[in-house]
Order: sequence, then structure tokens, then C-alpha cells
Amino acid sequence: VKSENPGAEFKEISNILGSKWKSLS
Repeated sequence: VKSENPGAEFKEISNILGSKWKSLS
């Protein structure tokens, strides 16, 4: 599934990083 839709995985990572960034700020 990940190989067929790498965009979804990238979006998940972006959301996780965004949440961590907000917590650090």
C-alpha cells in the first residue's frame, strides 16, 4: 500500500512533524 501511495505516508509524516513543531514552539 505504501509503495502504491507514498503521498499518504508523506502526509502522515508531515502531520506528525507539524504536531511536534507546534509542541516545541
